[in-house]
Amino acid sequence: MQATSMVILLQFQLGQALTTMRNKMAIRGRQTLKANKEIFLTAADIAVTSTYRYRYDYNIGDMVMIDGTYGENERMRVVEYAEIEDENGESGHPTLRTLEDG
Repeated sequence: MQATSMVILLQFQLGQALTTMRNKMAIRGRQTLKANKEIFLTAADIAVTSTYRYRYDYNIGDMVMIDGTYGENERMRVVEYAEIEDENGESGHPTLRTLEDG
């Protein structure tokens, strides 16, 4: 929408009409957000000392246990795995998703 169109729209929406429109927009926004399921994704680096190997010990869709930096543990699902090979050698970086409740 162009700036001039927005100015014209706002000129017509004044007072109670503007308040009503904003309230309806806020309600619609909350309903839309509530309808979406919240997920958490994280990218992880695999410890160099790990003996687990992608495609041998785990694959896309598998559930894995993550040992966090501060002693927290969480079961997550592998949803993506980026394999990189360059002048520094080979590396892999999984993307993980929290498991749904229940």
